[in-house]
Amino acid sequence: MVKSGVKVKLYGESFKVHSLDITKNNYDLFKKVAILLNESLEEAILNASFFNILNLEEYDSLLDLINQTFGGLINNSNSKIEIWKGRRCLQRITFNDLFDNNTLFPLFNISKKKTNIEYNQGMFLIEKEVSYNSFEKRRS
Repeated sequence: MVKSGVKVKLYGESFKVHSLDITKNNYDLFKKVAILLNESLEEAILNASFFNILNLEEYDSLLDLINQTFGGLINNSNSKIEIWKGRRCLQRITFNDLFDNNTLFPLFNISKKKTNIEYNQGMFLIEKEVSYNSFEKRRS
C-alpha cells in the first residue's frame, strides 16, 4: 500500500533571467538575419523563423543561445506556498511569513543564493509568468 506523501505547491508570479551567449563572429550573421526579417536583433531571435533562416548547425533554437539562467518567485501578494499531506492542507505560507519572522525561534530554515552575472555585457532574455508548480515526496 502506498501512503500519501507531502506535496509542496508554489503559487504566484515567477521570473527567469537568461544570459545569452552570442560570439562576436556570430553576431554579424545574427544581425544580417534580423535585417532580412526587418526586425531588431532582440525581436528577431524571438521570431520562430529566425533559426531556420540562420541555418547554422549549432543553433536550432533560442535555447542553444542560453549560457546561464537564474530565477524564482516574485515577492508579492499573489505568491504563496502550500504544504499538503494527502487531501489536507497542513500550512499556507506567504513570503512575508518566510522572511519576516516575528517568533522567538525561526519556524523555517531560509537560505538565500546570490548569483553573479555580469550585466554590463551581452544580451539577456527575461521571462515572467503567472504559474503553479508542485513538488511531491512520496513514501512507500
